[in-house]
Amino acid sequence: MPEAADPNNPQSMNNPETRGRAQAILALCLGLSSMPCALVVGLGILPGIAALAIGSRVNARGGAGRPLALIGMSSGLLGTLASSLVLLILFTSIILPRLELGAAKANVGREVAFTFTTVAGETLDSKALDGERVVLDMWATWCGPCIATIPALDRLAREEGVRVIGVTFEDPDQVADWLRARRARGEGPHYPVVAGSRSSLGVPVFASVDALPTLFILDGNQTIQEILIGSHTYENLRAAVLAVPLTTSTPAASSDSTSTPASPTEGTPDP
Repeated sequence: MPEAADPNNPQSMNNPETRGRAQAILALCLGLSSMPCALVVGLGILPGIAALAIGSRVNARGGAGRPLALIGMSSGLLGTLASSLVLLILFTSIILPRLELGAAKANVGREVAFTFTTVAGETLDSKALDGERVVLDMWATWCGPCIATIPALDRLAREEGVRVIGVTFEDPDQVADWLRARRARGEGPHYPVVAGSRSSLGVPVFASVDALPTLFILDGNQTIQEILIGSHTYENLRAAVLAVPLTTSTPAASSDSTSTPASPTEGTPDP
């Protein structure tokens, strides 16, 4: 018969000191592996959490393995944080835009009717825009990608004659002040801007806007034919807008329709 393990033997795994040292080494290995694993779609969160759990047990008992356990816990914490950051980036840059595109797609094919008063006091009526391509740019003064898209939209309006209307859900007076400061520096937008709450603007499709910027591209019948989400270059905007016909051969869907003759196009959204 084999002899029973001696718990007083330093080489025995039944020895608390030996067992604690082995667990400390395991915590160290898990913690160190969590950091490179964090770059692989956030997989480092699993070994990171394990390193924290095992290392905390060793640290609570004390002993010779405690320094290794502390290093493993520190590495595991860094790996867990890095993995969380990677997962957040993946969610906001890949998963969330696809969810937003799915929600926006229901609006393609819907007719948009509006009567706006811009922050400059100008009246814009959708009936007066029949036969023209229109871009409704849903944006905000605090939205970085929205600001980045303004020069391309200004150029689109200037060179292609597209009617661009900026729409923000912010306070009209604050937006007017923001525009005056921008234009005093020679910066856009130079196209009309409308500001107000979703309810006051009175356009049902605006209720579905979650991501900024969101651009509704309307044909000459004022029907949504394309939706862009995120910041886009001038070339992308021009191609998307000019691909929309001035008139459609099929009857426009009602404002309650959910038909989808075209698919929205994804860009780089605001996190």
